[in-house]
Amino acid sequence: MKKKDTARIIADVAFVVGILIIFGMGILIGTKAFPEKIKEIVYIRGEEKTASINVPGVNQQGEGVMTELTAMLKPGNGQVLVNVNDVIAGYELQVFARNAVHAAGNATGTVMQGYDVSFSMKTDAGVIDGGSASAAMAVLVMAMLENKEISKEAAMTGAVDNDGKIMPVGLVDKKAEAAKQANISVLIVPAGQGGVLEQTRKESCTGDYCEITYMPLLEGSAMGVPIKEVATLQEALEAVSIESVESIKEEYNALIPVEATKKQHALLSELGVNLKEYSSADVIVSGSNIFIKVNCTAIPAVTTFEQANSIAGGIYKKVLGRPNAHDTAAAVFDSFGIDIIGVAIDGYEAGYFTGRLFALKEGKLLSVDAKPSDAVAIGARFDSPIYVNNKLLEEKGVNAC
Repeated sequence: MKKKDTARIIADVAFVVGILIIFGMGILIGTKAFPEKIKEIVYIRGEEKTASINVPGVNQQGEGVMTELTAMLKPGNGQVLVNVNDVIAGYELQVFARNAVHAAGNATGTVMQGYDVSFSMKTDAGVIDGGSASAAMAVLVMAMLENKEISKEAAMTGAVDNDGKIMPVGLVDKKAEAAKQANISVLIVPAGQGGVLEQTRKESCTGDYCEITYMPLLEGSAMGVPIKEVATLQEALEAVSIESVESIKEEYNALIPVEATKKQHALLSELGVNLKEYSSADVIVSGSNIFIKVNCTAIPAVTTFEQANSIAGGIYKKVLGRPNAHDTAAAVFDSFGIDIIGVAIDGYEAGYFTGRLFALKEGKLLSVDAKPSDAVAIGARFDSPIYVNNKLLEEKGVNAC
């Protein structure tokens, strides 16, 4: 073989070896410098997935409407898309959708750059914007990543931050009305926002031990929509599961409905209480003003907004937000068989009205000196008659006709 041919062969071999060395070094450097990328390529292999959930909203007329939110997850390069049907979508909606996907990735420990996520929304609202659907978006992504099924009977509202915390939203009462109209079984709301809705009392006893709890529910009794509060995405994902929704439904079916008819009481006059100088009165609440009214004469009084709101809650049999002191006192009295059978407003001393609360248990009658606003608030929860001293009515009353 000629020296020239030998040199050519050596050169060719050296070239091939050099290419192999460069290729190997490229793989080594790529693995060290970008380990997450290699991990993504292996991790994202899988089938396309979809998941849906109901999301209540409010239209431009201030009415509650229901939106069907569907998410699709597939291998990709980190794109997030939002599609809506014949409505105007604000710029913020796309931003919140991206934040939701990022939050879902943080909550599940998933690198979302290896996935494409698209959201589609079907609704009768004219405009869709804001972040009140972002928590639901994140929950859908989490459900698909963790292969969890979402109940079709659940609806959810709430915003989400990057740490997976569920943030408050507006008009929860209107959204709850939309959930009720859509026959939703459970509405998931941010922690603390179930308190803007009516609370329903539940009493359960085991032997001699009883517990009384209050739960948020729209429009009272078991005919409304059960409300479940959540603080994090993990709590929300658990709450919208089929098992959780069924459990919440069973719990609310055991609630004690509010009595529609007024309670009947023993008459104070029959128990020896002299009411000859008193007249039966009605209570009217307007803002923080209370009016004790007898025919066309009313005694006006100003109290705090909290007291006035509590009196109104007693009159209309509603517990709004968490139970207050009057709700708690009434629950204790009722559970131990103590009936509040009357309230008397007696006089006016040193700038304050004076009054009494009458309680009856097993034939024993108790008259308790009480601030009239407290006595009326508690008595209203028992449909107790209100009596006002005629002399006080004459001195402090004004024409109300």
